[in-house]
Amino acid sequence: MSLMFISRTCEKNYLRNMLNELKQFAEKVTGLRNNQFHLTRLKLTAIYAGLLFVVFLFSGLVTHSVFTGRLEHRAIFRGRSFSPPPHVIEIGREARQQVRRELATSIFLVNGTLFVGSVGLSYFLAGLTLKPIQRMYNKQRQFMGDASHELRTPLAILQTDLENELANPKLKKPERENLKSHLEEVKQMGGIVKDLLLISRLDNHEVSRAKKENIDLSELVAEAVNRLKGYADAHKVQLVVSPSNNQKKITARANKEHLLQAVSNVIKNGIDYNKPEGTVKVSLEQDQEQVIISVADTGIGIDQDEIPKLFDRFYRVDQSRTREAVGSGLGLSIVQSILHTYDGKVAIESRPGKGTTVKISLPIHA
Repeated sequence: MSLMFISRTCEKNYLRNMLNELKQFAEKVTGLRNNQFHLTRLKLTAIYAGLLFVVFLFSGLVTHSVFTGRLEHRAIFRGRSFSPPPHVIEIGREARQQVRRELATSIFLVNGTLFVGSVGLSYFLAGLTLKPIQRMYNKQRQFMGDASHELRTPLAILQTDLENELANPKLKKPERENLKSHLEEVKQMGGIVKDLLLISRLDNHEVSRAKKENIDLSELVAEAVNRLKGYADAHKVQLVVSPSNNQKKITARANKEHLLQAVSNVIKNGIDYNKPEGTVKVSLEQDQEQVIISVADTGIGIDQDEIPKLFDRFYRVDQSRTREAVGSGLGLSIVQSILHTYDGKVAIESRPGKGTTVKISLPIHA
């Protein structure tokens, strides 16, 4: 009996360590995005171009100053050597001014042409600099997708085995509690693997190529709420749907499963970070340009400086302020990525201790 208990404990620790290592590695891999490489390349190009602009400007000013100085020096020297008539002096002055203008124009054209060419060269060199990093990132991302895919099947088998063992009526209480703990760990790891697979598809733009359809958002919200009703009851949180004042059918064009997951993730967050006997209110509104799905909770709230970090992958609010460590920290990042695919936005309003409101905005589709 004691050997079995020790074995179960070792299995639990192994699963927990495996889960932590998977999350840490995935955080490094998925923290970067393709558009970040493009933005970084543009920033590097801007820095290179700014430095070159200063160099060309300084060079042009120095060149113009040196040549005009020599021109004036020669004119003064010739004036001292012999005394030309006044009309010749005037012609000479006009000629020098014409030379200055032509010199300034030539410097501007030459340096301008060189600057434009250098901007293109800077963009190329910035890409060349980032190429090894991007290649390494792509390999890690591919590995992460493959690893998540390979882990999905054994985790499903392990979960089924644990559930079958729990169905054994002869199990004693300590063994049953131990198996339940193992099952929770496996389910959590399975959830992370599922999220990582979706992130891999989002990064590969597979979501944008998915089948789109006209979705009745009222029905979608109702489905998301029904999906999480049992979860809310288990957490002693009341889930409420506020009826829409709009009598017309509100639709959006997207992939239903993806949009359903985005809405479900936001509602689940409202449940996870709520207070006991708290409330999560889901409402649907529409104006002339967009439709807004609001999810308001009566939970712990979020500090203003933490709100921008909520969309970072694997970021979670301070665990000391929550009832327990929940989720993988991927939920809102997935929501944001899905909404960007369908030209939508997500915004968060929150006050510590007062609750949080998350608003999903989507363009109207008639």
